[in-house]
Order: sequence, then C-alpha cells, then structure tokens
Amino acid sequence: MHPAETIDLHRKGSATAAATIRGLSDAELAASGTVLKGLPPMTAEQLIAGGLLGHIDEHYGSIRKTVGH
Repeated sequence: MHPAETIDLHRKGSATAAATIRGLSDAELAASGTVLKGLPPMTAEQLIAGGLLGHIDEHYGSIRKTVGH
C-alpha cells in the first residue's frame, strides 16, 4: 500500500472511531464486562483508552523510530 493510501485510510478510520466514541453516553462508557478471560472486567472507557488510544500511540512510536523523528 502506498504511504498516501495508508494515511488516508488512517484518517477515515480515525474519524469513524472518534464519531462513534463521541456518541457514547456516560452510562455506555461506564458499562463493564469481561474482555479477556482471567482478567478483571473493563469498562468501555478503559478499553477505549488502553486498547484503542494506547495501541495507536504504540504504532506512532514505532513509526517515529523508523523514520527517525
């Protein structure tokens, strides 16, 4: 995939994810459940913060290291 295509795909996916997250109510963000067997339940907010945002930060760090920034 060409870098410009990758960036465009990221922008579209980010916009969709952001719109979905912004549409969640406080009650929906506070809802919890088992995500991984053997671990304590997580709220939707925790999953978003750790699983989505934290994961993206890891990718950005890897990209920055690769391009030397």
